[in-house]
Amino acid sequence: MKHQVNHKSRLLRRLHALLHTPIDIALFALFIITCLSVAVLAYTWRSIHHTLQAHQMTTAYTPSESALQIIRRENVRKLESFFAQHESPLYPYARLIVEQAEQYGIDYRLLPAIAMNESTLCKNIHSNSYNCWGWGIYGNKVTRFESYEQAIRTISRGLREQYYDKGMSSPSAIMKVYTPSSPNGVWATKIEWVYRQIDKQ
Repeated sequence: MKHQVNHKSRLLRRLHALLHTPIDIALFALFIITCLSVAVLAYTWRSIHHTLQAHQMTTAYTPSESALQIIRRENVRKLESFFAQHESPLYPYARLIVEQAEQYGIDYRLLPAIAMNESTLCKNIHSNSYNCWGWGIYGNKVTRFESYEQAIRTISRGLREQYYDKGMSSPSAIMKVYTPSSPNGVWATKIEWVYRQIDKQ
């Protein structure tokens, strides 16, 4: 303890010896202020840096979300253009078709392509069936829906469960079960042709 007191006393005596004029005191004060300022600036910079890093982490998903929204909007636009070009009653359901495709992880062009193949985009269907896809139609059996919306939701889910979940996602693979009697793969060829037409919109 006595050693620490003597050490402090020696430091004070040396400091007093150095600061024997007002100019020395002013310079020393300026030195202390400069050191404190540098320390404050360093602390402030670190705080700003950490804040920016935190902000970047919290906004990291924004570009991806925006990209998904842009893709969805573009796909809806393409379907609307395609349906309008063919004067299809499916025009008001373009967004629903895209959303259902996203929900079930199927190609958003698949339902429109099947509808084009089976009923020229709903222009040739059984009366009051809202069934543009030949879904559940075998001979005299006709599956009917209460609306286009119900049909879109039901068939989107059906394509996921009955085809995609069983490893059938390409038009040629789907054709083998959907319409196995199609000669020389014509059905799949037509589906792929519609895909290209939608892409051009």
